[in-house]
Amino acid sequence: MFADKKVARRSSLVSVAAGAKHSIVLTNYCEVYVFGENNYGQLGRGDKKPMLLPKLLTSIHKYIPAKPVLISASGFHSLVALSDGTMLHFGNVSRVVEVKRLNPDKLWPTAMLAPEDDSDTESERASKQKKIKKLQNHMKKVELKVRRTLNDDGML
Repeated sequence: MFADKKVARRSSLVSVAAGAKHSIVLTNYCEVYVFGENNYGQLGRGDKKPMLLPKLLTSIHKYIPAKPVLISASGFHSLVALSDGTMLHFGNVSRVVEVKRLNPDKLWPTAMLAPEDDSDTESERASKQKKIKKLQNHMKKVELKVRRTLNDDGML
């Protein structure tokens, strides 16, 4: 699957996500690979050129030391959740959801901003905080699972 044979020999797939005509892959080394159509920047590589073979998504390296722990793809956009709780998005979400704070055609992974909406009641804010905590806990569990796998395989 990987163009680079060295990558293929040392990597295991942890997660795969598919959009309309693109895919995103997370490996046991917390590396993200992308391939497929790219008409809306959904590959996060800074252009709109398609990729036939999986290519390492280096544009998320600026967020180090946070590591990718979850991936998602839908329609014409992609999401990557990092170990520090940051959620990156790229591509065009306006084709799927009307959200003003997510501009269309993000060619590079961009950190999502929380909405600045003060209209929530106290219970709604508490509920949202619970959901955020639950997601963060899940991300920590996934990261621990990846680390255990790496340790078991003698890669750490």
